[in-house]
Amino acid sequence: MSDNRTLRDRPTTDKQCTETCCEQLELEIKQLQAELATARETNKALHRRCQLAESAVKENIAECKRHGQSLGRRLSAAGYLLIEAELATAKEEVEDLRKTIRAKDTIIDRLDRRHY
Repeated sequence: MSDNRTLRDRPTTDKQCTETCCEQLELEIKQLQAELATARETNKALHRRCQLAESAVKENIAECKRHGQSLGRRLSAAGYLLIEAELATAKEEVEDLRKTIRAKDTIIDRLDRRHY
């Protein structure tokens, strides 16, 4: 344990040592209590999210049953839509890169023509 006090300021008697230790323990307890409170709040938030997710899954299953659809097919369709959106984004990025490459090639060609 590092202590920034000078030798003169450090406790010398047993009583002073005990008081210092008690103060440090109280500080540590307060810090741990604060961390525990934060962890409890995080746990509550995660629990609420889990409850919402469970509710959504139950509702989705019930809706699939009402419409005679399988949950697997519905999940597969949702996954397909997500992948399709990612693919569209990737295609846009590739096209942007191609435009950048063409622009750089044009600049390089112009520079080459000037030098030859």
